[in-house]
Amino acid sequence: MARPETVQINVSNIMAPNQLHQLLFDELKFLHYYGGNWDAFWDVITAEEVLPAKLIIWGWKELEATLPREAKLMQECLTDYKVKCPDMPCEVIYA
Repeated sequence: MARPETVQINVSNIMAPNQLHQLLFDELKFLHYYGGNWDAFWDVITAEEVLPAKLIIWGWKELEATLPREAKLMQECLTDYKVKCPDMPCEVIYA
């Protein structure tokens, strides 16, 4: 499958970690074995070419307010990805 150019994800209505992981699974087209946690998220984004060239995350402030730990861990994974996978860059916009 070709790597998408841009993916937009709206996280403004997410109320629980499992909802966030399900949304990421659906929108980023993760393979069926995705474990729904941050270790699994890291494994999938670094092993598969699933991240788009540009990822726009709408409702970021709402996610930070509702699930601050999840928002922090997601942002850490996406920041670390830039260092680990410079040959597959993904511009992340937190809107």
